[in-house]
Amino acid sequence: MPRIFAVIGLGTFGSAVALELARRGYEVFACDRDPDKIEELGSELANAVELDATDEK
Repeated sequence: MPRIFAVIGLGTFGSAVALELARRGYEVFACDRDPDKIEELGSELANAVELDATDEK
């Protein structure tokens, strides 16, 4: 069974964790509210989306 990880927040720590997991072959779902972070890491992470986890809508 494949392992799937979610990384919420792509700051310094979150980006490093998400990229390392992806490099090790795990499936990673990553989200951040900053579209620039998503664009920056989108080529290395297949599932990176812009999302504000604090938005209650």
